[in-house]
Amino acid sequence: AAGVATLAFFLALSAGMRAVVFGKILPLDQVEVIPPESSFGSVSSMLGGRPPGIDDAQAQALRRADGVRMALPRLRLAFPTSGRGGRAMFGRDIGSGEIPADGVDPSMVRADLRPGTDFEDPIGRASNRACATDADCGAASGEYCDLVALPQQGQPRPGGRCSPPIPAVVSPYLVEVFNGAIAPAHGLPRLGDVLLRQAEGLVLEWDLGRAGLGSARQGTPRRVHAKLVGVSPRAMDLGVTVPMAV
Repeated sequence: AAGVATLAFFLALSAGMRAVVFGKILPLDQVEVIPPESSFGSVSSMLGGRPPGIDDAQAQALRRADGVRMALPRLRLAFPTSGRGGRAMFGRDIGSGEIPADGVDPSMVRADLRPGTDFEDPIGRASNRACATDADCGAASGEYCDLVALPQQGQPRPGGRCSPPIPAVVSPYLVEVFNGAIAPAHGLPRLGDVLLRQAEGLVLEWDLGRAGLGSARQGTPRRVHAKLVGVSPRAMDLGVTVPMAV
C-alpha cells in the first residue's frame, strides 16, 4: 500500500508539473517564428538601421503551412522603456529601470482574459479634451494626460490630450519570478490568485524611449499610462505585452 501510494504521488506530481510547464509557462500549441539575424544585422540595428522582420509574403506562407491554424504578428519594442507604480496595492511605488515589451494582435490573448476585458489599442480613442496634468482629465474617468513629449529640465510642460491607459498583460512565468525572487527580496506580498485579481487594474507610469541605460537614439521620449488587465501564457515571458493596431 505504501509503495502504491508513493508511486501514485510521484505520478500525480509529474503530471501536475507537466501540465503547468507545458500548459501555462511553455505552451506546446504555439511556436514563435523570428527572422534570422547575423552579427552584421545586430551592428546595423545598433547604428540606427532598421531591424530585420517578417514581411507580408512570408507571413502568408506561414498561414498556408500544414498544421497551422493561425499566424498572428508580434512586434518587439525596439526602444528602451521604464516604469513605476503599485502604490495603491503595495503601499509604495515599485519600478524597473528597463521594461522589455512587445505588441500583439488582441485576438492572441483575449481568450485568456476575463469576459468584457478591454484589450484594444487606445490610439485613436483619445478625447479632444486638452490637458496639462492628469488631474485635468478627472480621476473618475480613469484617463490620464497623454503628453507627446516629456518636459526637459528648465523647459515648460507641454500640453496633451486626455487618453485611456494602455491595457497590458503579463505571463505566468513573470508572476512566478516575482513571487520567487522579487517579492521576498523587497518585502512585498506574493501574488496569489486573490492578489492577482486585485492587481488587475493596477496602473503603471510608463516612459517610452527613456530608461535606466539611456534614451532612444531617435524620436522623442513619451510618458504614458499602462493598466494591467490580466495574465496570459501568450504574453512576453519577462516583460509586458500590449495590444497592437493591425
